[in-house]
Formats: sequence, structure tokens, C-alpha cells
Amino acid sequence: MPGPFSISSSSSLVTIDDSKRQSTIAFTVTNTLSRRLRATAQIDVPTGSPAGAWVTILQPGGQNEAPELPGTLRSYDLGATENYQVKVAVPASAAPGSYTFRLIVADENNPDDLFTESADVSVVVKSIERTPFPYWVIPVIIAVLLVGGGVTYVATRPRETPTPTLIPATATMPPTLPSVPPTAPPTPSLTPVLMVLASNFPHFGTAEIFSDFFLTNDPVLFYEVQNATFEDIQAEGVDVAGRECIGLISESPVFGVDVNRTPSESLTFYFESTDGNDDHTMLVLDPDENVHCNDDAQDINPAMTFSPIERGSYFIWIGTKDGGPITGNFYITSDCGAFNACDS
Repeated sequence: MPGPFSISSSSSLVTIDDSKRQSTIAFTVTNTLSRRLRATAQIDVPTGSPAGAWVTILQPGGQNEAPELPGTLRSYDLGATENYQVKVAVPASAAPGSYTFRLIVADENNPDDLFTESADVSVVVKSIERTPFPYWVIPVIIAVLLVGGGVTYVATRPRETPTPTLIPATATMPPTLPSVPPTAPPTPSLTPVLMVLASNFPHFGTAEIFSDFFLTNDPVLFYEVQNATFEDIQAEGVDVAGRECIGLISESPVFGVDVNRTPSESLTFYFESTDGNDDHTMLVLDPDENVHCNDDAQDINPAMTFSPIERGSYFIWIGTKDGGPITGNFYITSDCGAFNACDS
């Protein structure tokens, strides 16, 4: 039985790092029944998840981020819409990882049967490696100060006037050396900088070919992305083949694909925009930790083919050239005719 509401959210992903410990997500809830309703809202998290203490529904229209009291009722006319602002505040002591929550809106009179759940929202808590203070710099600074003091002393001490040496007339005069122009400094190399990526925990997890899904020469839908925003860093430089890397991407990969058995001679990753407007880009870190970049393999959609296939983990980043949320489907395919013909 379908629920009495339709629920959409402004984002399906919240990224938490040391520079950003909280965020706010907007949920839009619409009454789809042909009668008026009064309903309550609550946050639902998996059993034992600490995210239940991080996520709070705010009072409607509040400017002071005051939480809405449990059991607060909101009235819905026919087709009416209510907006819920949900605050996510993660303490610094939270363990790195991926956590989920959802919004549940239920009818006042029949909450056990008339309710609607939103899609899961992922909260990714990142682990930031801090660079320790370089204590070795202290003795270097001291040595520089000592050397600098010695140079100052030598430069400023009184100098004795040297006694000129008289050269007899019969002696051979030293030859005059020709003037040598100064050597021009070498021209710096203009070698492009390689793009570097780290295989952190993927936002949407990792799946293994054959264990989690099979491949054929028909595209297999790996994941459907809805309104996800990845704008942590700007891709730049070139990949291992000298291709330009562009786009706003997340620090962590979006997907992970494990290949422990070679499925075929080639493996293709393809991202298709479903809104038809956003120009996406794709970056892949292969099992040898080489970065590969593409942005317009087919119109505005990026794709990448690996042949032969290396066994190991492939990490995939999806980004945009202009920023903003990403909506689309990530596909994987190979040159198999049937999955049972491609197992080696």
C-alpha cells in the first residue's frame, strides 16, 4: 500500500570533515491523499547507530535552530506541502565511516499503517590526517641564525689595507683574461603535473564483480545517483596518459569496484546524466594507483574502458564542470556475451 505522502530531499549525501562539522537538509513532504491529514515526523536510524544523536528536526520557520518537539503535529490540506529542515551535527569524536538516516512522516490517527519513509540520506564522516609539526626545523633554524651571524661579522669587521706587491720590470706580466658573460639560468621544465587521488572509503560503497553482480555485454546499472553534491576539490593536471583532468570532485571516491576474477578482455565504466543538462567528468584510480580522466566520451557523458583488465580495486570519482548536484546512472559493462562465458 503506498504511503499517504511523497517525500523528497535537497541532498542524499552529507560529507563531514574537520572544516565542516554540520549541515542542514531540506525535506519536502506532500499530502497525496484526497483528504486532510495531521501528521508527525521523526528521524529513523539503523539500530545501534550513533547518528540518532546527530540528526534533529528543526522548528518550522525558526531562525534559532531550535529543535521541533517529538510528536509535534502539522496539518496538511489536500495536496498541501510542508517543509522540514533537518540539522546534522557530528561531534569531533565520531568515528570515520558512512552512516544513514531517513525521515518518517505518519498520520496522527493511524501511524502504524499510514506513513511514508524518505530515501536514505548518507552521512560520510571523513578521517583527516594531520601533518605533525616538523620538529627537525628547529635545529635548522638555529644553524641558519648562527651562520648568518658569522657572515655579518665577516662583512662588518675592519679590514687591513694590503701591502701592494711590486712586480719587477723583467718579470712576465700575467695574461689578461677575457670577459666571460654570465651563464643564463636554465629554462624550467614545463612538464604537466600528474593528478593524484587517494583510495579512501567510497561514498556509495564497494561491490565485487561475480560476488555482488554479473556482467554481460549489456550495461549493468551499478548505482543511481540522486541530487548528490561533490565539490571538495578541483581536479587539475593530467592523468597517466597525459589527458587533462577537470571538474569539481569529492576528496573520497564515489564508487568502488573490486575485480578479483577477470570477467573478460575489457571493462567499461559509464556515467549517464538523467537531467540532460549537467556536464559531468569521471576520474578512475586503477589497481596500480594510476589516475585516468575523461569528461566527454559520449556527448556530455564520461566513459572509460580498461583493456586488458587488471585485477584489484578500481575507485571512481564523478564530478561536474560547473558544480551543483549530480543526478544520473552509473553503468558497468564488458565484452561478454553471457556472464557464465566470462569467468577466468
